[in-house]
Amino acid sequence: MVFARKGKLSHPASRCFWSVAFAAALVISWVGLAAAQDLPKADDVLAKYVKAVGKYVKDGKPAELKSRVTKGTFTLVDMGMDADMESYLAPPNSYTKIEFEAFGSLERGVKDGVAWQINPMEGPSILEGQQKAAALRDSSGFIEFENWKKNFSKAETTGEGTVGDAACYKVLMTPKEGPPVTCFFDKKSGLLLKTALEAQGLTIESTLSDYKETDGVKMAHKVATEGGQFGMEITYESVKYNVDLPKDRFDLPDEIKALMKPTEQ
Repeated sequence: MVFARKGKLSHPASRCFWSVAFAAALVISWVGLAAAQDLPKADDVLAKYVKAVGKYVKDGKPAELKSRVTKGTFTLVDMGMDADMESYLAPPNSYTKIEFEAFGSLERGVKDGVAWQINPMEGPSILEGQQKAAALRDSSGFIEFENWKKNFSKAETTGEGTVGDAACYKVLMTPKEGPPVTCFFDKKSGLLLKTALEAQGLTIESTLSDYKETDGVKMAHKVATEGGQFGMEITYESVKYNVDLPKDRFDLPDEIKALMKPTEQ
C-alpha cells in the first residue's frame, strides 16, 4: 500500500525507518547528555585534589608555607644508575641538584623569572620557550593546581579512566605555553595518580604513588616516568617544610651569569 502526503508518495516501510531512526537519535542524544552531566566540572575535581593534599600545620594550627626541602634518589631505570637528589623551593624560586657518581651533577633552578640548568654533558644554559614555562610552573607554588588559572588557560574534565585499580576522572589541563597535560585524579581520594602528555612525538607518562603526610600536607613520595629517552624514578626519602634557607640558596651560578647580558643580571 502506498500513501500520499503533500503531493509525494510515502511507503509504510519508509515511514517506519524514519520513525526508528528518529527515536534512536533521541536515545543517543539523551545518553550522550547524561554521560556529560555525570562528569564533574574540572574546577570541582581540582578543588577536591587541593583539599585532599591538605594544609601545612604548625603547633596544631594551619600556617603559611614558606619553603620546602626534599631529598631522595633519582634513578635512570634502563641504565640501572642511581643519583642523590635534593630540591629546594621557596616560590617563585627553586633549585634542584642531581649528583651522579659516574658523570657529575645536573643542576636546575629558577631565580626571579630566570630558568636555567647546568648539564654535565652539555654545559650551562638558560632555558627558554616551553622548557622555561614548565620550570616556572613547577616553581610557582607548593600545591599543584591550587591557583591553576595562574599557569593554565583551560581545564576540562574529558572522561574517566583507571590507574591500577583506582577509578579516575581525566582532566585535560592546557597550559598558557606548552603541550596540554591529561591528569588522572582518583575519584575516591581526589589525589593525582598519573599525568600524560605528548611531546616531540612521544607520550610521556608519570605515575605518582606512595602518598605520605608531612605536617598536614600529603605528597607523592614516588614518581615513575616512562616514554621519554630514559625511564626515570624519583623516590623522596625526606620532606621538610618551612626550613630556614641560606640567603644565597637560589643565586645564579657564575656559569649562568656569564651567559646573561649585563642588563639581565
